[in-house]
Amino acid sequence: GGYSGGDSVDTNTNTSPPMSSTFIQQEQILTQTALQRNPKAYGAWFHRKWTIRQFIAMTMTIPSVDATEEKQQQQQEEGDPKAAVENCKRILEGELILCSEFLTLDERNFHCWNYR
Repeated sequence: GGYSGGDSVDTNTNTSPPMSSTFIQQEQILTQTALQRNPKAYGAWFHRKWTIRQFIAMTMTIPSVDATEEKQQQQQEEGDPKAAVENCKRILEGELILCSEFLTLDERNFHCWNYR
């Protein structure tokens, strides 16, 4: 069967900003679960790549002098650029480990090779 609609999700309770570290971790868990069920699922690989690219782009954005006050505050809260680089590096290293695990299971998985 399909979705029965019994459980509703209140999307307004998420207090994490878009593409926060918490959000990227949740997306990684979601896509890893999907890939464990079907390691050759195009959609899961593409979504995982898109999410990580978005996170890195937002994390590595250089503060703009004409940024809104809200954006400037967000950039100040995000902190040290070195920490941002280390966070992105940690995520990418984790992705390489995940790819190694999937390729150990099936070295012919071209979806994983393409993602890598």
